[in-house]
Amino acid sequence: MNIILIGMRGSGKTTIGKMLAEKLNMGFIETDAIIEKKIGESIIDIIEKSGWQKFRKIEHCIIKEVSFLNNCIISTGGGVVLNNKNVKLLKNNGIIIWLDTDVNILINRIGNNYHRPFLTNKKTAKEDITEAYNNRIIFYKNASSVKIVNNDYPIATVNIIINLFLKLDPYVKFKN
Repeated sequence: MNIILIGMRGSGKTTIGKMLAEKLNMGFIETDAIIEKKIGESIIDIIEKSGWQKFRKIEHCIIKEVSFLNNCIISTGGGVVLNNKNVKLLKNNGIIIWLDTDVNILINRIGNNYHRPFLTNKKTAKEDITEAYNNRIIFYKNASSVKIVNNDYPIATVNIIINLFLKLDPYVKFKN
């Protein structure tokens, strides 16, 4: 079984995913990193050159590949839930956990380091993140089996997920 992390950019998917993989002795997969490696360009370059639609097609191909893996923590791109086919593929072999993070915390985490393509036609990072969050809430809610609020310390979120996972699969061995 896989643990699939969804949520907005800046919600902690990569940080928490790596910590979970270490603690649970599982593989770690970051779909955006796989896309960049396969295409040989950064996400921002792919989107600037080819647009969001092309990026989403590439993302879907990667989701098809990783959805067949087992015993992995999969950190997805924030918009993976916009394609229902992605959600179905991921649900077939794992539990989808939504790392929900307050918009103001997302803005503080991303802050001036906003070197990613805007998700909306807004002019500022704050407006972009706020609108994208509001547009995606329903997608995250519908896709996830579990919602965990991740506003504080990553280790607290990791421990919540580990406790949940151990209830689902008591035979998991993990590092202390």
